[in-house]
Amino acid sequence: MDWTESYFDSFYADAFLSEIDEKRTRAQVDIILANLGLDTPAMIADIGCGLGRHTIELAKRGYVVQGFDSNAEYLKRATESAARQNAKNAFFVHMDMRDFLFKEEFDALISVWVSFGYFDDETNADVFARMIKSVKPGGNVFIDVENREYILQHFQPQSWKMKGDTLILERSSFDHNRSMNVCKRMILRKGQKTTTKREIRLYSAHELMALAHANDLYDIKLLGDWEGTPYSVRSPRLILTARVGL
Repeated sequence: MDWTESYFDSFYADAFLSEIDEKRTRAQVDIILANLGLDTPAMIADIGCGLGRHTIELAKRGYVVQGFDSNAEYLKRATESAARQNAKNAFFVHMDMRDFLFKEEFDALISVWVSFGYFDDETNADVFARMIKSVKPGGNVFIDVENREYILQHFQPQSWKMKGDTLILERSSFDHNRSMNVCKRMILRKGQKTTTKREIRLYSAHELMALAHANDLYDIKLLGDWEGTPYSVRSPRLILTARVGL
């Protein structure tokens, strides 16, 4: 069992995913669409969609969107949310991204909110290639990860926060050999203790660009935040936008 199976549980969904307000989601989708440049009803894949907030917002704007995630509980909640919001063109597929296998089926693909970089370099490169192969020639991709330089500049070995009656303690370390941010989280709630671990591969700009070039992407741009600011080493995010080779 890899770390994603225990880390992305009901508590994580309630404490960190469901609290993101709709205004923020709408603003993020504005940036996504400004860079994808798609007309409706284009078909979009959302890899690692979680509770489906971007999938649903895109569908509400007239796009046909398939959200893919390995967490069945999250997809059930996403499906219920789409129904409540009458997002009829939002569809959800239970699938591990390592098994994602489509060929030139989508007009665009997004992977946002750090949904890429969960595995070792070889597996991550394979996931990246699978995502690109699923997009039609000339189609667009939008991939959002954390900026390694920013994380290291502001590295916090320890932190804590309260979520209602729950205490969350985090201890982080950076594995230089693998460029992995390793976070061990302890959750104390109602006298019970739960521990989880997250390992995210942090990419530099040139490493992400190398993946893009290896997969014949062009018109490559790097953004540094969700306001669309050009990337710099001080940027909190590393967002890749590009077109798939013809």
